[in-house]
Amino acid sequence: MLKIFYLDDEELLLDLFLDYFESENTDLHTFLSPEDAIQAARQSPPDIFFFFFRMPFMNGDDVAFAVDEDIPKYLVTGDINIKHKYKFDGVINKPYKYEDISKIIELHQKKRS
Repeated sequence: MLKIFYLDDEELLLDLFLDYFESENTDLHTFLSPEDAIQAARQSPPDIFFFFFRMPFMNGDDVAFAVDEDIPKYLVTGDINIKHKYKFDGVINKPYKYEDISKIIELHQKKRS
C-alpha cells in the first residue's frame, strides 16, 4: 500500500484529493497545517508527499527542507513563475488534472512492486 501525504491550505482541495485518489492501494493522509504534516512525515514517512507552495507562515521550500530528503516531493502551485530553492521531484500546476497526479501515483506504485 502506498502512503501518500497531501498538504494544502484549502480544505475543499483536501476533500477532493481524498475523493479522487482514495483506494484500496493507497493510504492517504491530508493536512491543513504544515507543522502537522512535517511532524507526521518525521514520525512515519510517506512514499509520496504532495504540497502547496504558498501557505500561511510556511512555504513549500520550508516544508521540503524540514522532512527526509529521500521522500519524493511534488510541488502543487497555481503560480507558474514560482521561485523555489528546493529541487522537487516534480511541479504540478493548479488547477491540476486527475491524470497529473494519478500518473505520479502509478509510477511510484510500480517502483514498489
